[in-house]
Amino acid sequence: MKNPGGLPLIDYRTLVPFQGDLKDFHEREYAKLKKSVAELGWVFPFFVWFEGETPRILDGHGRQLFAVREKVKPYELPYVRIDAANEQEAKKLLLVATSQYQRITQEGFDAFTFDMDEAWIGETVNFDGVFSGVSFEEEVRPPEVDLGRVEEAYETYVNNNIRQIVLYLQGEEYDKTLERLEKVMQQTGTEDNTSAVLSILSFYEDNAHLRDL
Repeated sequence: MKNPGGLPLIDYRTLVPFQGDLKDFHEREYAKLKKSVAELGWVFPFFVWFEGETPRILDGHGRQLFAVREKVKPYELPYVRIDAANEQEAKKLLLVATSQYQRITQEGFDAFTFDMDEAWIGETVNFDGVFSGVSFEEEVRPPEVDLGRVEEAYETYVNNNIRQIVLYLQGEEYDKTLERLEKVMQQTGTEDNTSAVLSILSFYEDNAHLRDL
């Protein structure tokens, strides 16, 4: 065990996991952790929040699980005490500690590890992902939206739909008009041309809006 900073020690068997099922632990990753501890020793402390007298892990769940399973000795291992006002704040701190705010790009990874043993890397380290990427400055951002054009397109869309509705209603009115006109013709009879014409003129005067059809 390495503790050059003289951090306080805690029995890892008394630590209580706090993350629940937030992360899982597969045998492949477990084997890599086991190899790293065997080679480099216990070099990273636990981050611990004390809920009253109960020491709860904020960072180091995988290492604590490994220590319990492998019965690591000595039992006393370094830790850093993290203060939190309550459980909600402790959860926030756990998520911050777990977050990966920077990306490991393939180009950067290759440059950093160019003189290292590839087999050792493959057997020992583990990442959530390596991105073939662009830097923060070059990161592709969505194009700026011309709000004026959006409003214009929206207006056009609405107007077109209104026009379709008007045409539909006019079509229905036209069909009803033909039916009423037919009834007028039936009532006046084809022999009485004068009465028929007068009736038709009267009908269209009462329905002037039909001239726009």
